[in-house]
Amino acid sequence: MMDTDCKNVMMYPNKHCYYIENILCFVCLSWLVVYVASWPGVIGVVLVGVNLIFRFYFKHKLVVMDDDLEKFTKARVMTTIEVFNIIKFIKANALEACYYNKLRQLRLD
Repeated sequence: MMDTDCKNVMMYPNKHCYYIENILCFVCLSWLVVYVASWPGVIGVVLVGVNLIFRFYFKHKLVVMDDDLEKFTKARVMTTIEVFNIIKFIKANALEACYYNKLRQLRLD
């Protein structure tokens, strides 16, 4: 069976081309910075390269941490809402009991 929209064929070369283009741009700009700025340029290029490598390496872990944080935050919010609802219920029952006792006292007097 033929893939009619060619997504399997067309997607991967484009992805790889973007990666290669980004690497070439980084190398060209790094060479320019090192040529113009000498040793400070070397240090800057190394720091930027390390930053890019760490961002690429930890990208999946950061996404997972964000998802876990979102789930945890939603759970905390729902727990807080449940606690507030319980407190409102207790207050309403306490007020109702207080009014009931007042009415009973008025009837007894």
